[in-house]
Amino acid sequence: MKTNQSRSAARSIQASLRRGHQRLRTLLAAAFLVSCLAEWCQGQGTFTVTFNGTPRGTEHGVGSYEESGIIFQVLAPGQLFLEGGGYNSVYPDNGTGFLYMPDGS
Repeated sequence: MKTNQSRSAARSIQASLRRGHQRLRTLLAAAFLVSCLAEWCQGQGTFTVTFNGTPRGTEHGVGSYEESGIIFQVLAPGQLFLEGGGYNSVYPDNGTGFLYMPDGS
């Protein structure tokens, strides 16, 4: 009887170890795949958006603005303003341009 019980226990342990090894292999394969995808899907790196093109102290409505491959837009055209700095006393007058969208747009 002991031999049958010990064989059964040994089979159970072996089956458990096989399942554990399979899970480990699956986990390692998934981690490898994720690391390969992360290497392949690199971003574009650092870029700078300057909002140039509007003279200082002016403002004009734009439907959208594109620079460095990035598009800024709102759903209602004309509700996005490109300001040249110094136009509104609420915002800093440091000579840089910026985009402005009024409240409620």
